[in-house]
Amino acid sequence: MKLAIFGATGTVGQALLQEALAANHSVTALVRSPEKIAASSDQVSIIVGDYFDADARAQALDGL
Repeated sequence: MKLAIFGATGTVGQALLQEALAANHSVTALVRSPEKIAASSDQVSIIVGDYFDADARAQALDGL
């Protein structure tokens, strides 16, 4: 399954990301600070941007 997680560097977002990867899902993560992503996997695509930016949200959701 393909998932998008907004705020994947926050407390809840990191937990969601770990659970999604453990379940073998592909994840697109929309984050402001990509260096804070705790998980490194070929199943994670990182989009750098802000949730309030409509273009960044659209890019994160593209292909889902």
